[in-house]
Amino acid sequence: MNNDRFHRLLPIAGIISALLLGAAIFASGSAPQVEKANHAEVVSYYHDHTSAIMIANIPLALLSAFFLAVLLVGLRATLRSGEAGESTYSSLVAMGGTVLVGAIAVMGMVTAAVAGAANSGLSDDSILSAAILADYAWMPWLVGAAVTLLATGIGGLRTATLPKWIAWVSIVMGCLCLTGIGGIPAFMLMPLWILAISVVLLRRQSAERAPSASPRLA
Repeated sequence: MNNDRFHRLLPIAGIISALLLGAAIFASGSAPQVEKANHAEVVSYYHDHTSAIMIANIPLALLSAFFLAVLLVGLRATLRSGEAGESTYSSLVAMGGTVLVGAIAVMGMVTAAVAGAANSGLSDDSILSAAILADYAWMPWLVGAAVTLLATGIGGLRTATLPKWIAWVSIVMGCLCLTGIGGIPAFMLMPLWILAISVVLLRRQSAERAPSASPRLA
């Protein structure tokens, strides 16, 4: 990976993304599901948490998705540097990352729409219709996350460009996403995963710059 100024900023973008996503998850809380909770409870939740949901999904989640896209450029380049032939794993990270980032934006948009419906005084049926869509809006995220995590983990092991521990963590999280319901803990752990990848890339950059930064002997 070229150590120019732009590439040095990629892991920093990941750290920002992790902090924003963590804040978004914390701010939005846990919304009751339409199919499992009392309908009046669901409507009441969105009425009572309109501002928090808007903040969590409009600035925080969307900005997190933007900075995550920047980080994934660095992750793709790191995996590509260890691929002698076809760019299999790095290409999968690029494709999966595209779906992942888009899914975060869609989740934010749909959830914010529910809060907007509640804030606009729409009928309970309208709020519930939007809320049940929000309950399933994370399914594209499962696909993008599974591809990105598995490609990162398997690619990191095969190319030896990532530490084994983060590669195995990525594989486990990717497998959880494939189970559907296991994607819930994977989603909650995503800010920590993004932060870990960012730190790994920062340390890799530092190690690559070290030889060139060493003073020359006279």
